[in-house]
Amino acid sequence: MAEVRTHRPVRPREISVALGLAIAAFSLWLIVDVEAFRPGDSAGIITLIALGFYLGGAIRARKGRKDTRIGIVVSLVVLYFFMLPYCWLGFHGWARSLDGPSVAVLDIVATSASAAGLVLCFLPSSRRYFHLVTVAREARRGR
Repeated sequence: MAEVRTHRPVRPREISVALGLAIAAFSLWLIVDVEAFRPGDSAGIITLIALGFYLGGAIRARKGRKDTRIGIVVSLVVLYFFMLPYCWLGFHGWARSLDGPSVAVLDIVATSASAAGLVLCFLPSSRRYFHLVTVAREARRGR
């Protein structure tokens, strides 16, 4: 029987950068969310919940949880659905307190950062890290 190492694999740099991009996107989208939706608006609440799942998924992905990549993708689909219209609506003068183009630029930067972070989570080195963490976790459980 082959011996499986039970120590934690070395986290690739891509995963740490993806978490940093997720935190940046989360912070920027919070600002856009405050500007885009009125308090108590159901779309704003859904967006805040999706933001929470996105940040939680990014943190869990840093720990090597393989299944969280799917959660990140699903939460980003919801966020893109609700937040992408403000990329162009902001340039048409729409915003509550900030000027419209600054809201649009924040949304574009947040969208770009989240997309880059998602790509980093699916690179070969990242996929190998997730696989090694899963193997090590299963070996500790005695499977």
